[in-house]
Amino acid sequence: MYAAGSGPVVLSDVLLGFMAMAAATLVYLEIWALLSRGYTLSLLLALLRADGPMSPERLAAVYRGGEGLGWVFRHRLSGLVKAGLVERKDGTLVLKAPAGVTVAVAYKVCIGFLGLKRTG
Repeated sequence: MYAAGSGPVVLSDVLLGFMAMAAATLVYLEIWALLSRGYTLSLLLALLRADGPMSPERLAAVYRGGEGLGWVFRHRLSGLVKAGLVERKDGTLVLKAPAGVTVAVAYKVCIGFLGLKRTG
C-alpha cells in the first residue's frame, strides 16, 4: 500500500498515527470533562457573577443559576439511572445487577489499587 508520494506505508506508521489520534482524543475528552462537569470550577463562575462577596450558604443556593448544590447529586444520580447501573424501587435506590454491581466492584478495586483515600 502506498500513500501519495511517500513510499510504502508500514504497520508501525499506521500504529503511530492511531496512537497520536487516540492521545489527541483523550486530551480533548479530559479538557471537555473538566470544563463541562467541573463542579468545583463552576463555583468560581458563580462567584464571578456575584455582585460581591458571598457566604458559603448563599453560594450553595445560587449555584448553577439557582439550582443549588443539590443539582450535582440529582444530576449524577440521574446519570446512573439512565446508564442502567441504579434503579429506583419503592422510594429507594438499588444497585442494578449485574451492571451496577460490576461497575461498583471495579471502582472499588481501582480505588484500592491507586491508593486513593477519598473519591467523589
